Amino acid sequence: MSEISKLMNKTNTSYRELGSGDAKNTDLFFDKEHRDFFGDNPTVTVRLEKKNIAQAFLFIASMLPKKFDSSSVHENRYYSAEFVETGLKKIDAVFGDNPYRDFVWAVRKDVPMKNGKLDDRLYLNDLLSEHEYTDKDGKIVKFKFTIRDYLLGGYSTLVLSKEDGSDIIKLKIVNSSTPTFIDERPSAQLVASGLVPGGTQQKIYYGCPGTGKSYKVKNLTEGPNGENIVYFDEKGSVIDDIATASDKSKITSNIFRTTFHPDYDYSTFVGSYKPVMKPVLDDKGNETDNEELVYEFVPQVFTNAYVRAWKSLEDPKLTTDEKQVYLIIEEINRGNCAQIFGDLFQLLDRKNGRSEFSIIPDAELSKYLAKQGLVSNKLVLPENLHILATMNTSDQSLFPMDSAFKRRWAMEYVPINLEQKIAKDFRFTIDGKEYLWVDFLRKINQLIRKATDSEDKQMGEFFIKDHVSEEDFKNKVMFYIWNDVCKDLYSASRISPLYFMRSAAGDDKKDVFTFAELFGDGRHNEEDGTDSKPVELLDGFITKYLELKPITGGKTA
Repeated sequence: MSEISKLMNKTNTSYRELGSGDAKNTDLFFDKEHRDFFGDNPTVTVRLEKKNIAQAFLFIASMLPKKFDSSSVHENRYYSAEFVETGLKKIDAVFGDNPYRDFVWAVRKDVPMKNGKLDDRLYLNDLLSEHEYTDKDGKIVKFKFTIRDYLLGGYSTLVLSKEDGSDIIKLKIVNSSTPTFIDERPSAQLVASGLVPGGTQQKIYYGCPGTGKSYKVKNLTEGPNGENIVYFDEKGSVIDDIATASDKSKITSNIFRTTFHPDYDYSTFVGSYKPVMKPVLDDKGNETDNEELVYEFVPQVFTNAYVRAWKSLEDPKLTTDEKQVYLIIEEINRGNCAQIFGDLFQLLDRKNGRSEFSIIPDAELSKYLAKQGLVSNKLVLPENLHILATMNTSDQSLFPMDSAFKRRWAMEYVPINLEQKIAKDFRFTIDGKEYLWVDFLRKINQLIRKATDSEDKQMGEFFIKDHVSEEDFKNKVMFYIWNDVCKDLYSASRISPLYFMRSAAGDDKKDVFTFAELFGDGRHNEEDGTDSKPVELLDGFITKYLELKPITGGKTA
């Protein structure tokens, strides 16, 4: 199966932020790297799911008021019961009783632009289809259906998948409660076909927890077995075989990694003056056994990556691949990006990979750069410095990223992939019986979506990393289900119908259990005076409520 994803900004959607200018677009565009997915045919068959379209419409309704733009209608739309009722009637008119419907859309490539050049993006046209429904007064109302009317700019991502050997493209709309806005002009699109010179990467990979965002970045930069890492000795020369290095503590590489968190700040990212112990020099300048306390600028991950990138770029002995440097930021939305980047924010505007606008470094950083033999009166990101970040959409970020910051990044949604070869073999053990992890995800993610009315809290295939024991399953998986999904649905006086931590099918109150009851003495049922041991509760949840089958002989029973 092949799959692509595309964040839908206002150019591709009918619903946009209030105050947006009028638009007259009726098509969808995809980026250069998506062209191969669609093939060479002049048309494509796209399959839409009625349930997904209805969910997308209700999401938009929950976000109103918004600006609505089509070829002829430009107005602000507000929430009302009539708006929802009419919208759902239109969806029923399009799909009828069918859960799916196929549409044939035209494909357009190499569209001439005003400057005479060809636009290398791909456009999908002929999205409109005519339908009719009966309103509450019994009148026949005709309307035109288009996928654009179910997309909200900055919030909606299209995920398109195609089974091997099939020409049908399955389209799914994934919405995020946190908006992301990017510059969609052809001149602003970063080349994302590979990490190569001229295609500088400045991208955020986002998705549910455990979808393999870090794994994907690792494979792109290091390679599956670390074969793409370039190691340097203390003098900056490439080390062909790291095993032969005598002092590995002084070895650096072309990959720099950090993780943002609420206490992370500019000095943690760039560097600052700190007290350090240094050897005392004798009259001839040689180091002695004595040390003294001195203050000096101590560079951090950004400065280290910046220095390595410029030195590698200017080193004629390095090959093109060896010149590439990667700064990887994990959990970028957990830190205060405005505070962390500070004036470095200006450097993220790039043209042909290099910062379009320079900034002046502070005195301490300037002195450090001068000592490294680099230009010290201005900062400019070179084209071989790639910045890749990951973002977990389920996190309740303390510091939301503003749109001005996010639009300077390319975005790539990493979907849940239950066909991932490594994850398909992951197992967990309950009461001595083994179960397939992906079978569990197929059942539990449906319940999570229903309970939270969101896809952000679902678990990805790499939420666990391997086979896990019963204790690990309780402390990692069941704790997440309780803490992030079910806790707010449970109280001593009222249990929501959406609460699904139950030891048996149905809605009997005595089958409900909490996370704490998976430990110690388990659950005491006040109604009948019986007791349920923790393992009985968990086994009931897996086998009776979720109806999972244990593995026997390497296969699901």
